[in-house]
Amino acid sequence: MRTMESLRLDDSIEDILITLRKQCHLSWLLKSSRNEQGLFRYLVLDRQKANLALARHNLRQIGKRSDQLSWDASSACAGTPALPE
Repeated sequence: MRTMESLRLDDSIEDILITLRKQCHLSWLLKSSRNEQGLFRYLVLDRQKANLALARHNLRQIGKRSDQLSWDASSACAGTPALPE
């Protein structure tokens, strides 16, 4: 976020993807009611079993529904445990 500020980019980070040979790590930044960033959801996916597009879509939907406290990751990919409540 500091890098974006120093580059004077008029945009915000939606998610961060780290791709390894066997896994994908996806960080989804959450905003507070004051539109501040600081918290995030972190999801690890098995690249052989995961559907990255569906996982990103589901994380985006969670961000839109503030009343939802947990998400069953098995809807995005088989073999990955659900996020804790």
